[in-house]
Amino acid sequence: MNSVGGEGKQLFILSWSDYLVPDLLDQFQSETGCQLEVVEVENSEQMLQAFESNPSAFDIVIGDDKTFSQFLELHLLKELDLARIQSFSEVSPSFKRLYFDPENRYSVPYLWGSTVIAYRADRVRSVDDSWSMLWRSDLKGRMSMLDEPEDLFFITLLSMGVNPSNPTEDQVAEAGRRLVDAFVTQDGKMFDYSSALDGLEVGSHDLVITYSGDATMRARANEEIRVARPIEGMPIWVDSFGISRETVSSDLCHRFINFMCRPEVAAVTANELCYSSPNEGAKSLISPDLLNDRALYPEPELMAKSSYIRFSKESEPFVKKGVKLLFDELRRQGVNPDGVVAQNAVDQR
Repeated sequence: MNSVGGEGKQLFILSWSDYLVPDLLDQFQSETGCQLEVVEVENSEQMLQAFESNPSAFDIVIGDDKTFSQFLELHLLKELDLARIQSFSEVSPSFKRLYFDPENRYSVPYLWGSTVIAYRADRVRSVDDSWSMLWRSDLKGRMSMLDEPEDLFFITLLSMGVNPSNPTEDQVAEAGRRLVDAFVTQDGKMFDYSSALDGLEVGSHDLVITYSGDATMRARANEEIRVARPIEGMPIWVDSFGISRETVSSDLCHRFINFMCRPEVAAVTANELCYSSPNEGAKSLISPDLLNDRALYPEPELMAKSSYIRFSKESEPFVKKGVKLLFDELRRQGVNPDGVVAQNAVDQR
């Protein structure tokens, strides 16, 4: 839990780790006298568990579109008063009325990005801009898979050249077999995105599935780390602000979201975190180097082949069954897919 001090008022925020710029939290505190407490999680399962089990513990949540869909199904979010979030007008129309909240009643976009491949250029000599790299025999034992099983099915379906949002039962079963191969034959391991990149830096593995912003940030700090954008298309996601149905600080919540959507604030966020901004008003203040980075703002042709991770009502049961069968099969074969980063990974950062 990260804390920003202040007198009197207080907000509790549930978010991904290292996903809020400390200087901006300080600025909001100075403007409002509000103390901010940030509770951090590493994946969507942890986020859902934390919020569903105790919604009264949080005032604001920052999560991805897939997780927000679950929040809405569970009635965990409070309806927004957009008249109190004037900066919402700065958000690009492309990021309004999204599939999980078509009337923007519960969410305001914060950042967006894609799921990509990051690799060590000094250790992976031949690079294919393709998800097929996950099954290359020369990379056996050198890969990290994202610890988001449904995302892995989506990626595998993309690699098969089928519609990942509406696969048949047979296609999902084939994707499951390929994932078993990735974990058993290829000796792939699952890590959270941060640990995977730690391992990439210190050489515990040479190729990881991760998120565009984190990959870009590490690549800018280490010239041996590069980012590949698979030609089959990429999972796209958007992280949004939402307000807990249990909050007793609705006014402060709206003020915080409005603050974070101010163009100058959104630009600092994008520049510091290296993620793509949905804030149209911030574009002129974002570093041109970032705006021109295709890992962050892909060309239209690649975006046309990329999509949000969502499965049709017909396909969703197949995927849930596929996830269960995948882990059942790994247990049957005595394979533990959970990875452990070398202890010196964090020490060497």
